[in-house]
Amino acid sequence: MTTLAPKQQAFVREYMLDSNGTQAAIRAGYSKKTAQEQSSRLLSKVIIREALQVLTDKADDEAILTVKEKRKMLGDMARVAMTDYYTMGADGTMIPKAAEDMTRAEQLNLGEMKNVITADGAYQVIKPLDKLKIIDLDNKMAGIYTETASVTNIAIMHVDRLELNKRKRAAGLPELEE
Repeated sequence: MTTLAPKQQAFVREYMLDSNGTQAAIRAGYSKKTAQEQSSRLLSKVIIREALQVLTDKADDEAILTVKEKRKMLGDMARVAMTDYYTMGADGTMIPKAAEDMTRAEQLNLGEMKNVITADGAYQVIKPLDKLKIIDLDNKMAGIYTETASVTNIAIMHVDRLELNKRKRAAGLPELEE
């Protein structure tokens, strides 16, 4: 990556995190307004694609899971239904599956599985992981949205206002009031 400009190097590193070009461009220091266009332009360059391929090959050799594998796993986990943990008995009752009879996705999605003995008898409690958290994590990895605190938005508005007032002063126009 030595032939890339510093901002391009930053873009390549950031793109490797989540494969989201727009977010990678923003994190690399490109303008939020032009980030989508910049990422498209950068990803069309052969030198950028080659740098990404080198890092992808290296990451595939070193990583436990690639981003693609992680996202597939999250998708499989999100698709597990509560009923997948049970089989139907001859009398219509739901019988919990043994852990060894569960699919890999069902096992990964299993938050808690315990036997409970009460005065009414013994039963098994099965609690899957929170689907919304799984979907949220997948959305973050996909760059579908980014978390932005309202404090950050206020700070951005303040900086924008300062910049606008600076330009108004330079043009001899009245400034915005606080």
